Amino acid sequence: LIDEKSGRATGVEMTQEAGGVKLYSRHCVVSACGWRNTARLCRGSPESRFPQIDEMKLPQGDGFVMANIGIQGSATELQLECANMELVPAGKDLSVFDGIRNYLKDPLGVHPMEIPAMITFPSAKDRGYKRGGPPESARESCQILCLAKAEWFGKIREPKEGTIATNAWRHPERSPEYAVIKQRWAARLRELLLTVYPQLEGRLALFDVSTPLSIEHYLPTSSGSAIGLDTCAGLGCRFTDFRVMKLLDMKTPVPGLWLTGQDSLMIGVPLAQGAGLVTAVRIGGPVRALQWCLKSVWLLAWSLGLKARDARAGTTS
Repeated sequence: LIDEKSGRATGVEMTQEAGGVKLYSRHCVVSACGWRNTARLCRGSPESRFPQIDEMKLPQGDGFVMANIGIQGSATELQLECANMELVPAGKDLSVFDGIRNYLKDPLGVHPMEIPAMITFPSAKDRGYKRGGPPESARESCQILCLAKAEWFGKIREPKEGTIATNAWRHPERSPEYAVIKQRWAARLRELLLTVYPQLEGRLALFDVSTPLSIEHYLPTSSGSAIGLDTCAGLGCRFTDFRVMKLLDMKTPVPGLWLTGQDSLMIGVPLAQGAGLVTAVRIGGPVRALQWCLKSVWLLAWSLGLKARDARAGTTS
């Protein structure tokens, strides 16, 4: 929502299917839905001074195929480590670059062990988690992540208005061919996993595959990208091209509208969260930022003091 007289962002309006509710801001509006989505949602107002989407030459990043896997057994029993396993297609007479090119040309044609992928066990990373119950009830989670292009799975249509065609709580319509492709990916990734971790044979209780179209359903950008704007080098690089850096500034040209998230800083969950922190500090200004830093230091010192006191009390007793 943009005020017609001042051109200032004053709030957001939900889709009609979501109730058409208008939410007005008290101070400002912060958008975390991506640069292109934010620009697209502002384009309908002639008062908006947000740059046109076509002025940005930087493409969206690619998406991923992700296998979400449930495993029967514990990490200790199955000898699963908390480190990530990175698989790169390389070997005798095959360079890393040629291996990745072969994969991108024919992702379902290369050998499963020549798929560039990351295997991780999220539940094994939580070392503070104490599982109760009998050993046979132990469960672990696993994820396999592979770079993928949206066009491998179908065409993404850009909505005429807004950013979405189907609300997230509704299952999108998929073609029979899409289900077949997912099954082929599931079979190949299962073979890859059991080749690297043969001890998991017979322990896979759940094996679900998501695609760039799944990402598009929950994070719509008309691209299937999971990382927002691309982070490639060269002309238009978001980290070296000052024109692009200016366009991606957290303080947008629309008064009262701020940008945060991956597109404003860097990709990845921790840095996307960090972007929110940086945006909040910039909105607050230098005085508020200083107050926040002092309060954080005080809370840290207070926490360390409590730990030291508890340690002394334990030693005395």
